[in-house]
Amino acid sequence: MEPYRGLQPYTEEYEEFFFGRDAEKAILLDKILSEKLSLLFAATGVGKSSLLQAAVMPELKRPTHEN
Repeated sequence: MEPYRGLQPYTEEYEEFFFGRDAEKAILLDKILSEKLSLLFAATGVGKSSLLQAAVMPELKRPTHEN
């Protein structure tokens, strides 16, 4: 498995290779868990999909977030 995805977004399978966005991940998780609706808006190509798929979704699927 190649760690560099090129223009393809990182997915849950590549969670171990996705790093350096811990602050954004924490902010987004906090918003998702505390608000009924959260909007992630940014310019094209900045990594919104990768952030959601490789950082946020795996964290939400952990047993600590079951409730």
